[in-house]
Amino acid sequence: MTACCSGVRWLAAFAVCALLACTAVAQSIAIDASRIAGTIRRFNDVDNGPLCQHGVVDLTRYYRELGVQNVRLHDVSWSYGDVLDMEFLFPDWNADPERAESYNFAASDFFVKTITDLGINIIFRMGYSAEGKSAIRHNAPPPDYQKWAAVVEHIVRHYNEGWDNGLHANIRYWEVWNEPDIADFWSGTPEQYYRLYDVTARAETSGSDASRRPTGACRS
Repeated sequence: MTACCSGVRWLAAFAVCALLACTAVAQSIAIDASRIAGTIRRFNDVDNGPLCQHGVVDLTRYYRELGVQNVRLHDVSWSYGDVLDMEFLFPDWNADPERAESYNFAASDFFVKTITDLGINIIFRMGYSAEGKSAIRHNAPPPDYQKWAAVVEHIVRHYNEGWDNGLHANIRYWEVWNEPDIADFWSGTPEQYYRLYDVTARAETSGSDASRRPTGACRS
């Protein structure tokens, strides 16, 4: 009986608060922008690096002024060029993922260095950019999950361990695909994405650097 009465009191209090909220008179709020009252917690920064318009425009100065700390590498092909997506890093799916000549890192390395030279952290998205109304779509699950995992492992090693004349960029966050909740990016089932995440996460953390953090894809 006591629990029941207590529940009724809480329900009544909630109803009164809801009624007051609905009937409250609009009030003006004054903000003193000259007064510092605390620090806004940083949740995210920007997509892509300072080079855009295929390298014609360099926003390095503004990245410094804004104090950008984190950059997510997704849709770079829209703002810069043919870099960082899987079809550019590993252009021939029939190639051997164990061989260095199967990869094309040069243009992507240059772009990544323009970010890391500023001391900015990278969130590296493994997968493909938005393709719009294009003839070729890369929204299907990989035809061979283990081969995909091997490619991912070598990309991670290239950027963190210097494999194939690579970098030591200390990239900690590796995103698995992008927006698998919409058909434009993922035509497979949720279960197929879970499997992709599993094999990719294992590949990303298989090297000597235990600080890597595989992450799920951003959703719409």
